[in-house]
Amino acid sequence: MEEFEYGYLLELFGSVAHYTQEFDKVIQCFGELDCILSLATVSKGEMSRPIFVSGKPTLELIESRHPCIDLTTNITGSKIFIPNDIILGGGKPSFMCLTGPNMGGKSTILRQVCITVLMAQIGCFVPATKATLSVVDRIFTRIGANDNILSGQSTFMIELEETSNILRHETNKSLVILDELGRGTSTYDGAAIAFSVAEHLISEIKGCRVLFSTHYHMIAQELDRKKDTVAMNHMGFRVNSDQRTITFLYKLTNGLCLNSHGINCAKLAGVDKSIMDVAEYLSEEFKTIEDEKNLEKMFDEVLDAVMQRH
Repeated sequence: MEEFEYGYLLELFGSVAHYTQEFDKVIQCFGELDCILSLATVSKGEMSRPIFVSGKPTLELIESRHPCIDLTTNITGSKIFIPNDIILGGGKPSFMCLTGPNMGGKSTILRQVCITVLMAQIGCFVPATKATLSVVDRIFTRIGANDNILSGQSTFMIELEETSNILRHETNKSLVILDELGRGTSTYDGAAIAFSVAEHLISEIKGCRVLFSTHYHMIAQELDRKKDTVAMNHMGFRVNSDQRTITFLYKLTNGLCLNSHGINCAKLAGVDKSIMDVAEYLSEEFKTIEDEKNLEKMFDEVLDAVMQRH
């Protein structure tokens, strides 16, 4: 039986091989049809047709949502996913500094912007009530923590390689996403690298649309002084200090947030209360030390020294 099947299959494959070109055309047609039907299926519902404009690099997403999260309704009939407006460039700052509590939705905002731009440029409708953008030449991302054990590369090394690639190749037409750059090393080294990269993107690559999230409050405070070139936003929340509870609003809000509320996040994770008591005390002590070191003055001195060298 096996010998018969083998001979039969050889004969069958041989006969099919005579029609290779025809089969290639059929497969190509099915592939294109599948792609078009998929885009049409995705574009149904609360989606809008993106509008492409020329001129200054711009990105305006009104009531944008993450396309991978189903916009269904819960028992009360309210929408599960909270939409947000993201506006970069086009006469407004093209660099956004995003702060806010852990688990507040910062990384979701970064990812949904990337996916929305990609969807728009492949000809798909996008999950927003309005989307206006200029063409993006490349999307650069520095998100998450990954290592490469086999090649001896740490998470921080991978992080820096990705950042280096961005700095080498980005243009004023690029979209750059930097999520908590510098967290793989000591606080001061990480903050110094993150601030230097941010400063370069703001001053050297004018027009490049950048979303920069950080928990380094010293950096956020410094960037907050650049009102003309940096948009300061944070993810909305409400805190009950007495009960150590936090409610995430998942709403992009104007202004700077100088507390990551890690203690509240620890409670959500189930960390023992006695440990959180110690952590909360130490956190307040560390903040006092930071104030005493006058980090704002340090940044000013570093910037002055760099400007004098140039």
